[in-house]
Formats: sequence, structure tokens, C-alpha cells
Amino acid sequence: MMENIAKALNAFQKELPEVKMDATVKVQTKSGSSYNFKYATLGNIVKTITPYLAKQGLSFTQPFDGDFLKTILYHTSGESITSCIPIDVKSGTMQEVGSRISYLKRYSLTSLLGVVSDSDDDANIADGNAYQKTDKQTSEPKADRSNDITEKQWGFIKSIGMKEHELTEEEVIELVKWVAERENIKPRHYKIAKLLLPKDNFNKVFEEWNKEMSIHGGNVEDGFI
Repeated sequence: MMENIAKALNAFQKELPEVKMDATVKVQTKSGSSYNFKYATLGNIVKTITPYLAKQGLSFTQPFDGDFLKTILYHTSGESITSCIPIDVKSGTMQEVGSRISYLKRYSLTSLLGVVSDSDDDANIADGNAYQKTDKQTSEPKADRSNDITEKQWGFIKSIGMKEHELTEEEVIELVKWVAERENIKPRHYKIAKLLLPKDNFNKVFEEWNKEMSIHGGNVEDGFI
């Protein structure tokens, strides 16, 4: 049974704030092209998550076992979850091996915990492509998200619903899906954010949703996340 660690991991994921992307890398591929991406360094990830893990009685370690890297999540109850991935530490330069280890540690840890910590895949570095790392995040072309609720908007919507109305994140999602169905727009459309922001608009929509749910019950169709 994994009941204790499952509950602790669930509580950890609900409370953990966004992990900030503190590094920007410009990758020069072997073909001659280049691109930029942002990601959270391993040190920043560990610094961010450790207090929230400790609060739930969780801790982790990442030992090597032969040609494998293990990521083990422990709970004070004695329960644990282990992720194990192969790692090549014999080929490539020391820089490439170090990058490969850091890459796999970050992805193994964030995958096990369900943490999002980057905007793109930096496997090209581990594959030996040239790169340039900067502390300041450089400007880069952004994907068209004009039809999506931005992370900032969604964070504000969640904060109003969860703090002001004591809703769970699942209930906030249900409310947003209900608005989408009522307005006949895509569940992740930016118009939903416009309907719910600022705070007064959210409170008004929440009252309408709460009233209808109390009368009719049930949930709208899935599709938001």
C-alpha cells in the first residue's frame, strides 16, 4: 500500500508554487541552426521544492546504481517511490557527461514529482551541441497564445477561487469549464479570463455557478486540462 506517500505527494503538488525558470540557454546545433529556451536549474528546483516536501514528510535522493540513475522519493511512514533511468557516463567529454547527468537528474526528479520546470527540451546540450548559458533570460519569439488563458491569468483565477471561496483546484477547473460551456467557447480560451477577471467578475460568476450547481448538481464535460 502507498496510501501515505500518495496523500503526501498530492498535498505537495497542490501547495507547490510555480518553479521559476532561472536560466536561458542558446543552443547551436550541429547542423548550424540555433534556438533559445528557458529552464529551471537543478539548484533552483531543489531550493524551491525542499520546504514543501519537508512539510509533507517527504524527501528524496538521487544515487547512481551501476549504469542507472535512481530518484527515490521517501515518506516518513517508510513508503517510497523509485524512478530508475539508464545513464551513459563513459562517452563524451567531461562537460557533456556533466550536462547529461544534470539533465537526467532534473527530468527524473521533476517527472517523479509532477513538476514543470522548463519551456523546452535541452537534450541537444547532452548530445554535444554547443551552447551559451546566460543568467538573464533573453528575448525570444513566443508562440501565439492569444486564444489561451495565460499562466498568470490562470494563477490569478485560482488564487481568487481557492483563497476567497475555499475551492479546490478541481472545483475552480469545473467552474471554468462551466463558463466555457455556457459561453460556447473553447475551455482554454482567453475570453474566459476576461469573463472572470477582475475579482468582482469572478465573484459574480462564482455565485451564478454555485447557484446552478446547487440546484442541478453534476459537472460539465471534461476538456479544460
